[in-house]
Amino acid sequence: MSQHRLRIRLSLREELGFLPAFLPVSIVDAHGQVLTTGAVNTRRFTEIHYDRTDAPIFVRLTLPNGTAEMQPLQTRDRVWRDEVTFSLGDDVTTSHWMAWSAMRVNMKRHGGALLNQPGMKDAWFQLWEKTPDARAWRQIPMDAQLIDLPRSQDAIQLELRDSHNPRALVVRLDSDTPQIVSLPTLETRVLVTSLRTLSGVVTPRVVVGGYSPNAEAIMEFLLAGRLSSVESMLDPGSKLAHQLLRDKLEDPIAATAAAYYLLRKRDWDRLPSSWLDNLVNWNEGIPDAQLIRATSQIERGMSMDRAASLAVETLSRFLDNGMPLFAEASTLLSDLLALAEKAESPLDPQTAKMLRMMLASSRPAGLSFGFAGKAPDKPMTAHKAFERRQEVRSRQLLAEATRQVNVLTHFETVGSFPALRNDSSRRQLRMAAETIRLSANVLLSTPQRAVSGSAAKTLFLQDVLE
Repeated sequence: MSQHRLRIRLSLREELGFLPAFLPVSIVDAHGQVLTTGAVNTRRFTEIHYDRTDAPIFVRLTLPNGTAEMQPLQTRDRVWRDEVTFSLGDDVTTSHWMAWSAMRVNMKRHGGALLNQPGMKDAWFQLWEKTPDARAWRQIPMDAQLIDLPRSQDAIQLELRDSHNPRALVVRLDSDTPQIVSLPTLETRVLVTSLRTLSGVVTPRVVVGGYSPNAEAIMEFLLAGRLSSVESMLDPGSKLAHQLLRDKLEDPIAATAAAYYLLRKRDWDRLPSSWLDNLVNWNEGIPDAQLIRATSQIERGMSMDRAASLAVETLSRFLDNGMPLFAEASTLLSDLLALAEKAESPLDPQTAKMLRMMLASSRPAGLSFGFAGKAPDKPMTAHKAFERRQEVRSRQLLAEATRQVNVLTHFETVGSFPALRNDSSRRQLRMAAETIRLSANVLLSTPQRAVSGSAAKTLFLQDVLE
């Protein structure tokens, strides 16, 4: 076998940021065995060297949403290809307006209407921001920040302009408890759609996009536990690693995402303390950086007393800078909060209580940090969060039972069901099905609750569509 060179390029219908977008690629054989890996980007060809074999060989592009694009390295005439281009556009499951977020909906696709989902006619959205003096959160008019509202039968997208202050979205879907979702200060896209689970249950979802393609790709892979894909993008010496770790002023959110990965790997050589100090000092609007720096210092090694003191120092003023951007922060917050409880000078009780409630009611929106509550400074209490999770679980089980009974009580199904051959058995089953339906209606049709905050500054989903 001899080494051969392959040139690969990634082509997108529309550019997604100031920096090129990177995605992992690999050369695989017909059995799926990986021969070599690398990363391809949108600005220039990437060269990968590999060993040719007699068996068919393919180049595979891995997407953050769990899918992959593959191309053979031999033509039908068995001529080896020296150059390959992956073109991503409307014909695949990507979406330029949501960057690389795993949740994607084609706005031109026809399907079930979003408002047909139970409770969605009462859905609403609010925009909150931290006051310039960092003392409190305040609700601001959505219209002042809203750029556009593209929509289809399947989804609605809120496009928000950039902001100078930390901000968050408060959203209530499906007559559910309001959810607080962290937003970056950059121009942001919020997608509201529905997700069908493996059991067939359809639930409304909100997903934040616009962090930048590289940040979202890294965090999507981390969320799915696919560290090998991130390693292909950020292996030592890669162009993306160099750009993110050196040019963090260009895309500090992507640099923060890379730092999350390096922290998981405990790669201290590429995560030096001085670099983290700069990331923290230059980006107050990214509270995640403070958590990463503190956790990195503790995991490098220090006494328990010093670690507890550092945890208190990090968390004492943490909420002044808003909320973490990524759901990955929950684990770091939990660890630091546990250490802070062992400090000789404990954390302020009110701050500790607020952080505990945020973690207890954690409800991330895709990659984004989030929790249940009425406002960014009013998370749901721990016991209510537990009761709410139990209630949601009961509703899901009952909805699934209702769906199955609906199938069984269909006339043709009942007529062919071997255990239901007499009228009495059929009547009993139909009565049981009706009882379940009535019980489900009680739980699934929660009455409309009062809108927390200012109703005048609230955007109602029904108004958007009308």
